[in-house]
Amino acid sequence: MKRIFTEKMKSRLAAILALGVAVATGLGYGTASAASPTLQTIRVQYYPGVAFQQTLQVAKDKDFFARANVDVKLINTNSGPDGLAAVISGSLDLASTNIDTFLAAAARGADVRAVAATTGPYFSVLLQSDLKRNHQGEDWIGVMKDLVGKRLGVTARGSGTETFYRALFSSAGLDPASATYVAIGSSDTALSAFQAKQVDSIMAYQPLTDRLIASGAVMGIDVTNGNGPKEITGLGATVVYFGMRKNLDSKREAIRSFVKGLNDAAGWSKKPANLDA
Repeated sequence: MKRIFTEKMKSRLAAILALGVAVATGLGYGTASAASPTLQTIRVQYYPGVAFQQTLQVAKDKDFFARANVDVKLINTNSGPDGLAAVISGSLDLASTNIDTFLAAAARGADVRAVAATTGPYFSVLLQSDLKRNHQGEDWIGVMKDLVGKRLGVTARGSGTETFYRALFSSAGLDPASATYVAIGSSDTALSAFQAKQVDSIMAYQPLTDRLIASGAVMGIDVTNGNGPKEITGLGATVVYFGMRKNLDSKREAIRSFVKGLNDAAGWSKKPANLDA
């Protein structure tokens, strides 16, 4: 499936995406100005130990959710597609996935609604140290040329990590189908697969990026630091919290309290004095 970040996709998200945490007030959920009087529970998709969910973890650990009077249950999942399936089945209230997963679900007719978004581009393309480089020195486009015909590690087929690879190929003027995408999971399973050389490259994110580099991986494209095409590096946010509208409507106060907790945690995290807290 060819899914890339187009100008049309970005314009559709303009109302709900921004740096840090953005609230989708136009969708009717908004943010609570005070704690909800009745404690409600919501189940939210969670990827243990990944940097792009730092605000969610802070909101949970530092009791910002508790002070907003919402009990947030963090449910471990392996990928964005798993989160989407759980939201549709009702076993999750909110998925936390890359924006392409949300947009694709809406395009297929799923009645999904976003309530918040967070984080800018957070990933890096890492390479095996012995990968043959015929276009070294040609910046990110040269890296993508060298990945034609190679095995690319993604968390799951159809996940955001695959979409980012495809978007990079397209932006470089190359066919996204010119490589083989291999599902290798995340965290420890991804690290093991890369070390066993089951893939030639991996779409990584912190802290996996640092672990891979420490084990011998080579940085190919550091999108986190602005390397890559502007249609990707210019994305204000890439992760969106969303659920099924019917379910969200039934838990409107809990969703507002959840967004309040996220915003309060984001504000707290930006203060230099709290960096080591």
